[in-house]
Amino acid sequence: MLEFIKGNILQISEFEMIVEVGSIGFKILTPSDFKESSKDVLIYLIHQIKENEIVLYGFKTLKERDIFLKLTNINGVGVKQALKILKTFSVDEIEKSVKEKNIKTFQQVSGIGKKLAQRIVLELADSLDFIDESKEEEVIEALVEFGYKKEVIKDVLKEIPKNLSIEEKLREALKILSKSKFSK
Repeated sequence: MLEFIKGNILQISEFEMIVEVGSIGFKILTPSDFKESSKDVLIYLIHQIKENEIVLYGFKTLKERDIFLKLTNINGVGVKQALKILKTFSVDEIEKSVKEKNIKTFQQVSGIGKKLAQRIVLELADSLDFIDESKEEEVIEALVEFGYKKEVIKDVLKEIPKNLSIEEKLREALKILSKSKFSK
């Protein structure tokens, strides 16, 4: 599987570009705003082999590529709609809309109605890693009560998966804090 390509952008249109690598020109579909005539551009790829063709999708960042894959895995969201969503909104705007459960954001994209927008928000919320600040604060407060310093607690929380419940986060933090690496 192709991971990335580095080359010169010769031509670009709304959703595709031609990238020259050596003496070969690759047609890459992209939602990203690359500049025409850019030299030595790094493009993260998705390489898809279909029955009649080989398709390359290109992205500026790994996070953008990840969101594209998550979008195309949602029932009812095709490649064209995923490209339109990423062309219209940045990854940060998408994450913010999902976190705030704002379906109107996605309804701004042509071809996406209320039900599909709701499905996008629901399914992306399950697959994106959000730091729930209220959970973090509850864990911090509890550990401060045990006598640990806030700075140390914040360092420990960086090592714990974000998708755990408060109780699981607390349990994991206590395991880590009980080791000699982090002391009171």
